[in-house]
Amino acid sequence: MSEAKAFEVLRVAVPWDSSTATNPRSDFELAEAGRLEPTALLANPAVSVYSIDPVNRLVSFVEIEEPDAAVSSPFFYMYQRKAAKRVFFLDWETFFRLQETVVPPGGILHLYSVGRCGSTLLHHFFNRLPECMCYSEPDVFFRIATLRAARDLAYEDAVKLARGVVTMLWHKRPPAANLVAIKHRGKGIWAWREFRDAVPGARNLFVYRNPVQTIESFDGLVRYRAARYQWLFQTPLVSPVVNGLVRLALLSSKLSFYNSHLAKDSYADILGRHGLYGYLALDWISKVDSYLQLSELEPNCLAVRYEDLMTKTGEVLRRVISYCGLQERDVEQFDSVFARDSQEGTRLQRSGRATRYRANEKTVAAIHSIISRNLEVDPGFWTTPSLEKQRKIGGKLR
Repeated sequence: MSEAKAFEVLRVAVPWDSSTATNPRSDFELAEAGRLEPTALLANPAVSVYSIDPVNRLVSFVEIEEPDAAVSSPFFYMYQRKAAKRVFFLDWETFFRLQETVVPPGGILHLYSVGRCGSTLLHHFFNRLPECMCYSEPDVFFRIATLRAARDLAYEDAVKLARGVVTMLWHKRPPAANLVAIKHRGKGIWAWREFRDAVPGARNLFVYRNPVQTIESFDGLVRYRAARYQWLFQTPLVSPVVNGLVRLALLSSKLSFYNSHLAKDSYADILGRHGLYGYLALDWISKVDSYLQLSELEPNCLAVRYEDLMTKTGEVLRRVISYCGLQERDVEQFDSVFARDSQEGTRLQRSGRATRYRANEKTVAAIHSIISRNLEVDPGFWTTPSLEKQRKIGGKLR
């Protein structure tokens, strides 16, 4: 079995709370620090998987001083980046052989979402339960999902990598925890097949939100860039030029993956006509469509609306507790969790944002039209009580 190469972290070379994908070679300035047995990575509670390198077939790990703080933080990968002391690299084949622990059916919960919809609040809620341990966005799953979408990672490798990471998380859980929840970054649901095949019998929880509000919230993260420049795509003499420039820029992109989630349009059509708003609509569609596909093959899923989570919190939490097979409890004790800014302390927190800009009437109509044309569901489905109800009234399931 190959040894793991160890490196000391001299400094963090990028903003630690950047939402960019993890890459230890660019995230840190490193100095060689010897080698160690791979089993030491599994035995050390302060070591966790950080990222993957598909070109050199390496898994990277980081060692941090306070692993419990990383688990409870809003974003696991950001805390790893901020607090990393050492980095380790191990070849894939050794990593695959390293995992011997068997994860029992129902021991894992995949928490998927469309983003900006309260999933981080649920992460904090799960970590208040002694029988549960929840990781918020281990970036390695996001890397698997996006590499698979770009066809830069083989299916078999993706399944083995996911199995290894999930098994390692299960192995390092506290003794009282009989459920390990993984709150994925939004695009993580793109690899639901790989994650399902990696650990059969896992539970699946999906959180979603009205698409316009989701898109406006994402737009706020980039200081409402889409809202400020709506006019470029809506002014008759300007929009054809902008459309052509966008299409030219897309020639070298790998966004054709989105076409697999579209019924009538192409990603180039939507981006050319609507720019960033079009991209955010595409992203929302891809996540909802992925969940509909997952729920068709794995009927034992639960979908929760953000609007219900915020207005009927107790009722939703009781459903979540029951679905996860957790101990019944007084959910009112968790009111403080849902009153906080779940992403406080990172650049994604709500405070300090620029003045809010909303999508205008033309943009809202365009978003509704894009979704109605391509997701092939009733135009009002995002206001129905659940995706399960939508399935009964004729939603598209591929």
